[in-house]
Amino acid sequence: MKDYASQILIAPAELRGLLGTPGLQLIDCRPTEAYVTGHLPGAVHADLYGLNLCDSDPAPLKAFLWMIAYLFGIKGIDQAQNIVLYDETTDWRVARTWWLLDYFGHDRARILNGGVRAWTAAGLPLSGEPVAPVRTVFSPRPRPDRLASYDEVLARIGQPGTRVVDARSRLEYLGQDVQAARGGAIPGAVWIDYLQNLDEQGAFKPAAALESIYEGSGVRREAEVITYCQGGYRGAHSYLALRLLGYPRVRNYIGAWKEWGDRLELPIDVSPKAT
Repeated sequence: MKDYASQILIAPAELRGLLGTPGLQLIDCRPTEAYVTGHLPGAVHADLYGLNLCDSDPAPLKAFLWMIAYLFGIKGIDQAQNIVLYDETTDWRVARTWWLLDYFGHDRARILNGGVRAWTAAGLPLSGEPVAPVRTVFSPRPRPDRLASYDEVLARIGQPGTRVVDARSRLEYLGQDVQAARGGAIPGAVWIDYLQNLDEQGAFKPAAALESIYEGSGVRREAEVITYCQGGYRGAHSYLALRLLGYPRVRNYIGAWKEWGDRLELPIDVSPKAT
């Protein structure tokens, strides 16, 4: 099996050896207060949390993606750079930013596995000096097969070649923690909490452990897999886990449960089984 994880994840020691390399851009995806307290030397701050889309019809989706591409340019990101993204651990902020870059066709984006926690645990330094980004023009090359809208999810419900993965908490999946007009799950979705992707240190588990989780839940490599959560962040994390395993057809449902639960015409499962 091709080692997809090594193409996406980077360990602290490897990244330390690359610091200062021309064309390398570090992106800190954490909240502002965390960046100010201390960040990797040379890193630019870019926290996209809160920039959500709850209407995946064509017009709002196009506007949202244009805005994200524009922000990438403001933060100094372009297609020619080698990008390393990081979070406090390998959590959903960094996963969603990586997924957006992947959707936009950026093939040189990697993630610091374990984040700042792993970096400092390795005895590597942080910096308190802010870094101003050098604005660029980010030129997206969209890959529509990496993203799902509500109508695409709806069309695939019950299709034998598709598996829908719910990355939310158990109570959200069961409809007991309601964060939209309705609680419940997309019909037929299998529940795999995104936290199962991570070890106790907040780094991604080895491929064999991830494979056991997803294959063991009936998410087969030959299927088209659609991930979702509440706002597209945890779904992006599960998307990333499947990409690490080399699953060839994975989409993240960008509107997520907030859109699905609010669209009263869409079907829901109010009594799914969570193992």
